Amino acid sequence: MQNPVGPLRILVFDGQVDDAGVSACLSNLQAILINQRGAERA
Repeated sequence: MQNPVGPLRILVFDGQVDDAGVSACLSNLQAILINQRGAERA
């Protein structure tokens, strides 16, 4: 499984936190959480 913290950590440490990057990261986190819930039900 991918590490969901990785992309966010890179954004923060690079000091290049922009709205597009943050929203993309949040979308990825949301998708990962939804996929995990779906896998648990299956």
